[in-house]
Amino acid sequence: PVPPPGSGVWLWPRPRAPLWQQGSLAPATPSQAPPHAPSPRSAVPLAHAVVGGRGDRPPLVLLHGLFGSHGNFQTVAKALVRGGSGKVRPWGAGGGGRRAGGGRGWGNGVPLPRQVVTVDARNHGGSPHSPLMTYEAMSLDVQHLLTRLGIAKCILLGHSMGGKTAMTLALQRPDLVERLISVDISPVTTAPVSEFSAYISAMKSVKIPDGLSRSAARQLADDQLRPVVQLPQLRQFLLTNLVEVEGRFVWRVNLEAISHHLADIMNFPVFHKPYPGPALFLGGSNSPYISSKDYPEIQRLFPKANVQHIKGAGHIVHQDKFEEFITAVLSFLPPP
Repeated sequence: PVPPPGSGVWLWPRPRAPLWQQGSLAPATPSQAPPHAPSPRSAVPLAHAVVGGRGDRPPLVLLHGLFGSHGNFQTVAKALVRGGSGKVRPWGAGGGGRRAGGGRGWGNGVPLPRQVVTVDARNHGGSPHSPLMTYEAMSLDVQHLLTRLGIAKCILLGHSMGGKTAMTLALQRPDLVERLISVDISPVTTAPVSEFSAYISAMKSVKIPDGLSRSAARQLADDQLRPVVQLPQLRQFLLTNLVEVEGRFVWRVNLEAISHHLADIMNFPVFHKPYPGPALFLGGSNSPYISSKDYPEIQRLFPKANVQHIKGAGHIVHQDKFEEFITAVLSFLPPP
């Protein structure tokens, strides 16, 4: 889910063009709204980006949260590909692209021997829209993407909604998942639906006349969201989904499908057979989304789970405590 009031959020510097127009994602689609799936019950072809590394080991697949996109994990992906020894810093942090380690790149320039794939969930970013928005459907989407990319086994990392999708896939198809990392989410019911319904209603009510500049449109939308979405950081996060398509500003997320399936998104499917592989539940100490009351269910479904909390981090752990987050993930990965 989007972060609760008081937590950090991942911000883009400005609304970006739709990911299906940026050329860096696969599959390429025309410069218009994303295609709709031919059947609500079928998997949709997810837009994705691949960050370097060798392809001879199970890749890391990163899944974003509600109202996010693959861009939320681009800095994380670069750090994980070239992480290792030395102090890891976000790309471009503190000095316009200064690198960490021994001055020759991330972690002395020694890349991990695995690729990192960042993915747009259905109804988000550059991925197709579909009226169905359940974890079973989103898990199937990722399974089909793995098949398209020729990936027989992967390490799944998901944040919030993406964490629940990752857990669902691991429980459904443990043969596809070498390890699982769930970032600040448990396999239980989470935030109340009413809060997110109010956000969606506010987004639907935004009216932007044609002909405005990008900055003017963003400011107008921000003003219209403010009475309902009072936290400035949260408004900025939602506004990353405001994009210009053929001269008009629209929301690239499928608000109708998300609204219809909010209860499904906040809940978690019922499973009886546990996932047998290693799992890491990585939460923020300032966030309520992985709490001690969730431990019995985590243990039931993920008996090899390790639960860690990063001190001082809120719901967006990978932004709030970037270096600690990267260190925790790298420590959990199998050795190169």
